[in-house]
Amino acid sequence: MGRTRWRCSSVQSVIPRDGSSPDPFTRPALIAFQWIATLLCVAFACVVAAFDGSGWQWLLFIWGIAAAAVALVLSRRSVTTLGKMINASPQQLEVASARQAARRKVVEPPMVGFGVVAGVLSARGWWGADLAFTIAVAFSFLVIPRLVLRLLRGRLDAGRRRAP
Repeated sequence: MGRTRWRCSSVQSVIPRDGSSPDPFTRPALIAFQWIATLLCVAFACVVAAFDGSGWQWLLFIWGIAAAAVALVLSRRSVTTLGKMINASPQQLEVASARQAARRKVVEPPMVGFGVVAGVLSARGWWGADLAFTIAVAFSFLVIPRLVLRLLRGRLDAGRRRAP
């Protein structure tokens, strides 16, 4: 393996000359794997729902899709909200937003896929799938970030008190 030469044209992008990405989340193989895995999960849920369960309830299906939409919105707002709360500079927010934009290709398809899976399974009579997905979204995007913010604020305040 040869040594990779880097070029840096702006704060937003640090990309090797060979075009590969330094961020492991944006590797094409991982993106393809995520898409295939998500599609397989959705197909599996559809097959299970077709052969098992009772009736179809559109409200529960829509609940799963709505939970996925809320997860997408909260995910996209997380970087800017966190940056504002810890008083990040505009340049730091720009870099974080660029990284998040690159990672969306990997993160968002499974979010939507799991919302569809939860909606399909719930619509066929397993209402616990929607409930579990909604709890997971709330925990992942509301509870954990608040705990992390408290921890970060405490560390920032402690660091500011120590500074001369």
